[in-house]
Amino acid sequence: MVNRQFDVEIEVDPQFAGTSIVLTRRLVLERDRLSSSAGEACQAGSILLSDEQSLRLMGPEAMFPTEVVDFQAFGIDPGASWHLVMPATPDEPAMGALLLLLNPLDTKLVKAVQRVKNHTDDQLALIESMEEGLVDEMVRWSLAHWDELGDCDSESFGAAARVLTSRVLDDPASWTSESVLRSSMDLRSSIVAGTRAIGFGRALS
Repeated sequence: MVNRQFDVEIEVDPQFAGTSIVLTRRLVLERDRLSSSAGEACQAGSILLSDEQSLRLMGPEAMFPTEVVDFQAFGIDPGASWHLVMPATPDEPAMGALLLLLNPLDTKLVKAVQRVKNHTDDQLALIESMEEGLVDEMVRWSLAHWDELGDCDSESFGAAARVLTSRVLDDPASWTSESVLRSSMDLRSSIVAGTRAIGFGRALS
């Protein structure tokens, strides 16, 4: 048998990527075999070998830096549970552009976020609620900068935010006019629905 190695590059459109990608490899018989021993594959299309590898794109772990800080010292309303620090411009690098601040006074949320696995139902509810709020903030930020995002470098936060927004909303550009942005509840409903559709936030069942 000839030992060969192949490099395969797969590009997945971010708009169609889910919470994980499963890569399935199959070794398939190319053509019918005229003679074969008992138990040997002989028909074209027979699967000789198959394996799968799952690549997790989303999960319970934080996807950007998270810190527990004194909100009053940072000039943030101490009655808030969390605060997302957004980049000043769309051109900032995607990695490290966001910072999620947690209020130590909300001990339940802090414990939920810091727990790696085996979350209770109450902790999952807190995290899922925060996820919906975080995506809402990023999508609204994107809509406010929408005309600038198309020219951003592919590695910038602006480009990443544009992809996220395009996955959450069917037609982001239709939400960018000032009159539409005033319809806050309609936008909120669409963002929540889109957020849940891509695997974040609460599931309805």
